[in-house]
Amino acid sequence: MQANNIASNKSAASANSVSPDSTSTQQSNAAQPGIDPDLLQIIDDLVAEIRKCAVYALGWRIMMGVRLREYRDDLEADDWNQVLQSRRLPFSARTAQMLTRLGDHKIFADMTRTHQLPDSITVLNEIAALPLPVIEQALADGKIHPGTSRLDAQDLVDQHRVQKGLHPRLRPL
Repeated sequence: MQANNIASNKSAASANSVSPDSTSTQQSNAAQPGIDPDLLQIIDDLVAEIRKCAVYALGWRIMMGVRLREYRDDLEADDWNQVLQSRRLPFSARTAQMLTRLGDHKIFADMTRTHQLPDSITVLNEIAALPLPVIEQALADGKIHPGTSRLDAQDLVDQHRVQKGLHPRLRPL
Protein backbone atom coordinates (compact mmCIF):
# COMPACT_ATOMS: atom_id res chain seq x y z
CA MET A 1 0.00 0.00 0.00
CA GLN A 2 1.26 3.48 -0.88
CA ALA A 3 0.39 4.81 2.58
CA ASN A 4 2.80 2.31 4.14
CA ASN A 5 5.66 3.50 1.93
CA ILE A 6 4.97 7.18 2.60
CA ALA A 7 4.65 6.59 6.35
CA SER A 8 7.90 4.63 6.57
CA ASN A 9 9.77 7.19 4.42
CA LYS A 10 8.45 10.11 6.49
CA SER A 11 9.27 8.33 9.76
CA ALA A 12 12.80 7.64 8.58
CA ALA A 13 13.26 11.24 7.44
CA SER A 14 11.90 12.58 10.73
CA ALA A 15 14.20 10.33 12.74
CA ASN A 16 17.22 11.79 10.93
CA SER A 17 16.21 15.44 11.23
CA VAL A 18 16.82 17.76 14.13
CA SER A 19 13.65 19.22 15.54
CA PRO A 20 12.78 21.29 18.58
CA ASP A 21 11.50 19.28 21.52
CA SER A 22 8.38 21.35 21.35
CA THR A 23 7.19 19.96 18.09
CA SER A 24 6.90 16.41 19.26
CA THR A 25 3.24 15.56 19.30
CA GLN A 26 1.45 12.74 20.99
CA GLN A 27 0.53 10.61 18.05
CA SER A 28 -2.97 9.25 18.01
CA ASN A 29 -2.77 5.48 17.92
CA ALA A 30 -6.50 5.19 18.42
CA ALA A 31 -8.40 4.18 15.32
CA GLN A 32 -10.56 6.92 13.90
CA PRO A 33 -13.70 5.79 12.10
CA GLY A 34 -13.42 6.07 8.34
CA ILE A 35 -9.65 6.69 8.24
CA ASP A 36 -7.14 3.98 7.41
CA PRO A 37 -4.75 3.48 10.40
CA ASP A 38 -1.75 3.80 8.04
CA LEU A 39 -3.12 7.12 6.81
CA LEU A 40 -3.51 8.26 10.44
CA GLN A 41 0.26 7.80 10.87
CA ILE A 42 0.86 9.97 7.80
CA ILE A 43 -1.52 12.60 9.19
CA ASP A 44 0.28 12.57 12.54
CA ASP A 45 3.65 12.96 10.78
CA LEU A 46 2.28 15.85 8.71
CA VAL A 47 0.90 17.59 11.82
CA ALA A 48 4.27 17.21 13.57
CA GLU A 49 6.06 18.74 10.58
CA ILE A 50 3.58 21.62 10.39
CA ARG A 51 4.00 22.33 14.11
CA LYS A 52 7.76 22.30 13.68
CA CYS A 53 7.44 24.85 10.86
CA ALA A 54 5.16 27.01 13.03
CA VAL A 55 7.76 27.08 15.82
CA TYR A 56 10.47 28.10 13.36
CA ALA A 57 8.19 30.71 11.77
CA LEU A 58 7.46 32.24 15.18
CA GLY A 59 11.17 32.40 15.90
CA TRP A 60 11.76 34.28 12.64
CA ARG A 61 8.90 36.72 13.32
CA ILE A 62 10.39 37.46 16.73
CA MET A 63 13.79 37.88 15.07
CA MET A 64 12.18 40.45 12.75
CA GLY A 65 11.09 42.27 15.90
CA VAL A 66 14.64 42.16 17.29
CA ARG A 67 15.96 43.69 14.04
CA LEU A 68 13.22 46.33 14.00
CA ARG A 69 14.04 47.22 17.61
CA GLU A 70 17.74 47.53 16.80
CA TYR A 71 17.03 49.94 13.95
CA ARG A 72 14.44 51.82 16.01
CA ASP A 73 16.97 52.29 18.81
CA ASP A 74 19.55 53.68 16.36
CA LEU A 75 17.16 56.21 14.80
CA GLU A 76 15.65 59.44 16.03
CA ALA A 77 11.93 59.18 16.82
CA ASP A 78 10.97 61.23 13.73
CA ASP A 79 13.11 59.04 11.50
CA TRP A 80 11.58 55.89 12.98
CA ASN A 81 8.09 57.27 12.35
CA GLN A 82 9.09 57.91 8.74
CA VAL A 83 10.24 54.29 8.44
CA LEU A 84 6.87 53.11 9.75
CA GLN A 85 4.95 55.43 7.43
CA SER A 86 7.10 54.72 4.37
CA ARG A 87 5.04 51.67 3.37
CA ARG A 88 8.27 49.98 2.36
CA LEU A 89 8.16 47.41 5.15
CA PRO A 90 6.45 44.16 4.11
CA PHE A 91 3.76 44.69 6.77
CA SER A 92 1.75 47.49 8.34
CA ALA A 93 3.09 50.03 10.80
CA ARG A 94 0.96 48.39 13.51
CA THR A 95 2.50 44.99 12.81
CA ALA A 96 5.96 46.58 12.91
CA GLN A 97 5.12 48.08 16.32
CA MET A 98 3.91 44.71 17.65
CA LEU A 99 6.96 42.90 16.28
CA THR A 100 9.23 45.53 17.84
CA ARG A 101 7.51 45.05 21.20
CA LEU A 102 8.00 41.27 20.92
CA GLY A 103 11.62 41.67 19.88
CA ASP A 104 12.15 43.85 22.94
CA HIS A 105 10.72 41.20 25.27
CA LYS A 106 13.15 39.04 27.24
CA ILE A 107 11.03 35.86 27.22
CA PHE A 108 9.85 36.08 23.61
CA ALA A 109 13.33 36.84 22.29
CA ASP A 110 14.65 33.68 24.00
CA MET A 111 14.56 31.31 21.03
CA THR A 112 14.69 28.26 23.32
CA ARG A 113 11.17 29.11 24.48
CA THR A 114 9.35 29.63 21.19
CA HIS A 115 7.90 26.13 21.41
CA GLN A 116 6.01 27.15 24.58
CA LEU A 117 4.40 30.21 23.01
CA PRO A 118 1.34 30.80 20.86
CA ASP A 119 2.36 31.54 17.28
CA SER A 120 0.13 34.60 16.90
CA ILE A 121 1.86 37.95 17.30
CA THR A 122 -1.41 39.54 18.42
CA VAL A 123 -1.71 36.97 21.23
CA LEU A 124 1.93 37.52 22.20
CA ASN A 125 1.37 41.27 22.11
CA GLU A 126 -1.43 40.82 24.67
CA ILE A 127 0.79 38.63 26.86
CA ALA A 128 3.59 41.21 26.66
CA ALA A 129 1.46 43.47 28.89
CA LEU A 130 2.21 41.14 31.81
CA PRO A 131 5.30 41.46 34.00
CA LEU A 132 8.06 38.91 33.35
CA PRO A 133 7.50 36.93 36.59
CA VAL A 134 3.79 36.58 35.79
CA ILE A 135 4.58 35.30 32.29
CA GLU A 136 7.19 32.90 33.70
CA GLN A 137 4.64 31.50 36.16
CA ALA A 138 1.91 31.26 33.50
CA LEU A 139 4.31 29.32 31.25
CA ALA A 140 5.23 27.00 34.12
CA ASP A 141 1.55 26.47 35.01
CA GLY A 142 0.58 25.86 31.40
CA LYS A 143 -1.70 28.90 31.30
CA ILE A 144 0.36 30.12 28.36
CA HIS A 145 0.91 27.45 25.74
CA PRO A 146 0.89 27.16 21.93
CA GLY A 147 -2.92 26.98 21.91
CA THR A 148 -3.47 30.14 23.97
CA SER A 149 -6.04 32.33 22.24
CA ARG A 150 -6.25 36.11 22.27
CA LEU A 151 -9.21 35.93 24.66
CA ASP A 152 -7.22 33.64 26.97
CA ALA A 153 -4.36 36.14 26.92
CA GLN A 154 -6.72 39.04 27.61
CA ASP A 155 -8.21 37.10 30.53
CA LEU A 156 -4.71 36.55 31.98
CA VAL A 157 -3.98 40.26 31.71
CA ASP A 158 -7.33 41.15 33.28
CA GLN A 159 -6.79 38.69 36.15
CA HIS A 160 -3.40 40.25 36.82
CA ARG A 161 -4.86 43.76 36.74
CA VAL A 162 -7.59 42.77 39.22
CA GLN A 163 -5.00 41.18 41.54
CA LYS A 164 -3.11 44.48 41.47
CA GLY A 165 -6.29 46.39 42.37
CA LEU A 166 -6.75 47.80 38.86
CA HIS A 167 -9.81 47.60 36.67
CA PRO A 168 -9.79 45.15 33.77
CA ARG A 169 -9.34 46.77 30.39
CA LEU A 170 -12.44 47.61 28.42
CA ARG A 171 -12.94 45.29 25.48
CA PRO A 172 -14.93 46.05 22.39
CA LEU A 173 -18.15 44.06 22.08
